[in-house]
Amino acid sequence: MDVFSCLLRSLLVLLLTGFASYLSAQTKTLDCPTAPVEQASVNLQCLHISNQIELRGHWQLDFKAEQGNFHFQGLAPVPLRWMQLVGNESRLFRGKGVYRLSLSGGQNLPPLSLALPRIWAGREISILHTDGRVTTLLRAGDLDDRNNIHRAPVSEQLLSLPPLEEGAQLQISLGSYETRFAGLWQAPVIGINTELQRQFVARKSGAIAVSTTLLLFVGVILALRRIQIREQGMLALAFTATCLATRQINNSGVIYDLFPTLTSSTDAYISWLSFLFGVLAGFYYLFLRFQPRIPIWVASLPMGAALLHIGLVVTADLNTVQQFGNILRPLIALMAFVSFGYMIRHLANSSLDDLLTLGGFCLIVVALGFDIAYFHFSQSDLLVPMTSLAWIVFIGSQTYLFSRRYFDTLQQNALLNQELSELNQHLEQRILARTQELDAKNRELEILSRTDTLTGLANRWVVQEFVQQEFSRLKRQPSTLSAALLDVDFFKKVNDCHGHQAGDEVLKAVGKLLSESVREMDLVARWGGEEFCVIFPTINEQEAFQIMERIRTKLSTSPIKTSNGSVVEVTCSTGVASTDQPIPLERLMEEADRALYDAKKQGRNQTKLAQAL
Repeated sequence: MDVFSCLLRSLLVLLLTGFASYLSAQTKTLDCPTAPVEQASVNLQCLHISNQIELRGHWQLDFKAEQGNFHFQGLAPVPLRWMQLVGNESRLFRGKGVYRLSLSGGQNLPPLSLALPRIWAGREISILHTDGRVTTLLRAGDLDDRNNIHRAPVSEQLLSLPPLEEGAQLQISLGSYETRFAGLWQAPVIGINTELQRQFVARKSGAIAVSTTLLLFVGVILALRRIQIREQGMLALAFTATCLATRQINNSGVIYDLFPTLTSSTDAYISWLSFLFGVLAGFYYLFLRFQPRIPIWVASLPMGAALLHIGLVVTADLNTVQQFGNILRPLIALMAFVSFGYMIRHLANSSLDDLLTLGGFCLIVVALGFDIAYFHFSQSDLLVPMTSLAWIVFIGSQTYLFSRRYFDTLQQNALLNQELSELNQHLEQRILARTQELDAKNRELEILSRTDTLTGLANRWVVQEFVQQEFSRLKRQPSTLSAALLDVDFFKKVNDCHGHQAGDEVLKAVGKLLSESVREMDLVARWGGEEFCVIFPTINEQEAFQIMERIRTKLSTSPIKTSNGSVVEVTCSTGVASTDQPIPLERLMEEADRALYDAKKQGRNQTKLAQAL
């Protein structure tokens, strides 16, 4: 309900503003006690009461048609199109006409100016003085040139008038050969220079304000599209706003300040093309925005007519363009009302965004009808057309919707990013935990690959790696390396008599005894079964022999208690080999094994020394 109340207030303000502008335009000369122009004469003393006079009334006209023998001399109303002279508007009158208006009461007035409407023709504005002098105020194009519409500048000019004596005449000569609006179809205005200057500035300032607002909306829409907001019809809406801004700049006369040499034909083409492309883009946007509510034929009809009219603007003369325009304008208004009817059929199922769009379009329809009616009765446009103001409201509302969707998207993206960040954090924590778990498993696997699982001692692979390192050291620094093999005597009897668990405990005890009896730099490993290996860096065979002999003696005198209460007396046989050369590990262990074999052969429980290598 708040949206509808705002739209109704906007519509009321729009209508009141339009009627106020219309009444102002119709009554701006009512301050004078009588009609300002009578019998081709105007009394400028009225300017003491009113700051300006719209020169409506009967002027003296001398018109001669280009073709045929038609020649008119006499009083003719202004505003007037020449085709109305004979009451046949289907016939195009081309030719040259001279308007004269006698000026009286112009003495003792502030400086005066003459404001000309947009005239698509060659023209010459002069003051005819009573002493025979002629003051030419403006000459634009050749009056006798049939192509002067393509050469004559169309600047909507404010002409300063010279001092006017009693009986001076204003003469406006026109040469028009192409447009249906040949003649003074809008009345000139004479008034106090400062007042007319103020109105010109106000009109252009209003046009600049409207155009700037529209172009700002265009910038916002294009910026939203650039940051990946892909709403249907965004480009069509931006193009519509651009066309409206262009037409407003052109029709207000601001464009003449930028391009003073703009010709009549170029002015007409800019005006028509900005209007037609705006119609084309506007209906296309509505079709995209409300499909399938609006049938395709409803949008296609005005769009097709606009395309046809664009082709006429490019290929045909201005008269044909204006004739077709008389058909196109009512068609556009009719299709706008039809489109509005189709949209309100589904009002109950409309979203808030659709309701806002519908309300804005309602403003456009009403304003368009008002502007068409105003132009029909006054043959001129409002200072700021109601349609332009309605389009500002409509485009502003659509830009708001686009922006709101963008910020909603940003908010959703922020929530998604937060959820994604939390998921990433949780995933990183899980990955870290899994990594730590894998590292622990890898370390465990590495330990298992290098360690005997029963005794916790190193295995054969560690012995091979350790001996290779020691042999590398021997190459750099002369020394000795000793190796010993220890075998538990009659170990099979231990398993048979006390069980395999007791046997495992015996092996663990032997391994512990070995580890405790050697240096930290020495390596103790389980060689296999009941055999153990000890590597002694920097120790010769005699020193290694003594160490192994002490271990053998301690083991034989220290019975081992097992977990099942058994006491196992264990002896061992050992063989020792030594070398000071980097020989293969197999050869070193082969010599130690040979010494071990000798110890077993000679009765066990003893240590034997192999020959020096």
